Amino acid sequence: MPWWCLPLQFSGVVDRLSATYHTKGIPHLVVLDKDGTVLKNDAIHQVLKDPKGDKFPWRPSRLVDLLPQHYLRADGTKAPMASLDDKYLLLIASASWCPPGERLIPYLAQVYRHLRAAREDDFEFLYLSSDRNQAEFDAVFAHLGFGAIPFEERQMFRDIAQLFDIRCVPTMLMFGPKHPTDPACDRPLLNGNVRDIFCQNTTSPETLVHEFPWCPLKYGDLNQVSDNINDMKCVIVFCEACDDEEQEEIRKALRAASEAYDGCSLLRFYWACESTQLTKILRETLHLGPCMGAHMVLMDIPSNASYYVGTHDVEISIESVLDFVQQPGAAMKLC
Repeated sequence: MPWWCLPLQFSGVVDRLSATYHTKGIPHLVVLDKDGTVLKNDAIHQVLKDPKGDKFPWRPSRLVDLLPQHYLRADGTKAPMASLDDKYLLLIASASWCPPGERLIPYLAQVYRHLRAAREDDFEFLYLSSDRNQAEFDAVFAHLGFGAIPFEERQMFRDIAQLFDIRCVPTMLMFGPKHPTDPACDRPLLNGNVRDIFCQNTTSPETLVHEFPWCPLKYGDLNQVSDNINDMKCVIVFCEACDDEEQEEIRKALRAASEAYDGCSLLRFYWACESTQLTKILRETLHLGPCMGAHMVLMDIPSNASYYVGTHDVEISIESVLDFVQQPGAAMKLC
């Protein structure tokens, strides 16, 4: 190879780099700027499209550069995309052939109506189609009740998916308004997985109105947000064997702890109230034993693939959770 490489005996360094850059498979190409800033976390697609390196170092595109000049209003008329610059923007990547997306769209339409009734004109939803043809798109658009990217602009789906690492549909991304005085700034990405917020809401669309613009939750059901345990440090309370009242108290304690936590690192607080395939695998991996009472664990996969186990069947309160975060005990390696 005409470039430097790490010798085989430095496998520990490779493991730490993989955790740092969230490697999900090989080959995986990360492009860094001169100061170590990540320019592109997964540049394989760019290299394959640019084998001569004419566009090196493959700096990422901006959302504002990818969006078309116009979007479709709910009534089918076109409007300038620039008219949305001062609004929150929810992009909904979905398709008619996707059963979860088919179920999500009517619910989104309800949420949209409630938001319109409760808020000023400071937001818009746009459907980003992965439909196979115009007829499929038209069938979805007829029941949206909100805006969409025109079907003839569907080639941007792949570019936006590449930019924001969209791996499945439906995926919802929430963006803030553009900077009012700096046109060079892109829209800020507020949440790349709004679907998690919707999964956590088990009541009615009205509840979601009060949580808008749906920034990432710092707490939740482990079985609904399981992907996050690979990306950030998290506290998990396994309480599958606890009764309903005990589980509700645990959820309240973790919500309160997430609000009270003021540490310097990103930290999430999850509960596992149901015995699922995921919880069984984690129990076995973490050597927790059978479901008996509440069991608190601190997992830190991103930095050093380690975990910490709290005292079994301790009373879960905001104080005990935060104390455990501050003094989790001896670290154990996941692998």
